[in-house]
Amino acid sequence: KMDKADAEQKAMINKLSAEFSSELNNLGVRVGALEKKVSNTKIDAELLLGYQKFDSKENNGASDFNYRLRLHLSAPVTDSITFFSRLQGNNNYGDNTHDTQAARVTRAFVQAKNVMGIDNVFLGRQPLATGRYLLWAQTENMDGIKMVQNFGSKTAVTGFWLNNNSLTS
Repeated sequence: KMDKADAEQKAMINKLSAEFSSELNNLGVRVGALEKKVSNTKIDAELLLGYQKFDSKENNGASDFNYRLRLHLSAPVTDSITFFSRLQGNNNYGDNTHDTQAARVTRAFVQAKNVMGIDNVFLGRQPLATGRYLLWAQTENMDGIKMVQNFGSKTAVTGFWLNNNSLTS
């Protein structure tokens, strides 16, 4: 707020800043070094609670209530490469079958920006959305490579090679 200070206040600020300049410089260096050590890894979660009426004989006596929990992780590797993953667990309340597939990694891929002139390259198990903005749309996770080239702010071309045998939900 130096611009709002009068002449006497500006003189005092200049005098204090000269007197404590070495301490302020050291503080700036220490804060900068600390900021470089802090991880930029982000973790978030989503929880879906649902109800679907089942015949108790067909559902091993489990509840009609179910859940899906997803944990998302994103971690920058470099300025232009980021790693993404998603761990997902699904089950019905009261289902004690201990399904080994109840919790699994459904996504694990890297995004590289500006690779050989291509805006974004994705490699690994990643989401693929088909039929967007149409009556039928679906998002699946598939293994492969996807490339996206943007032309302006509203147009993009996407090309991909994906392993169809890796289809998961």
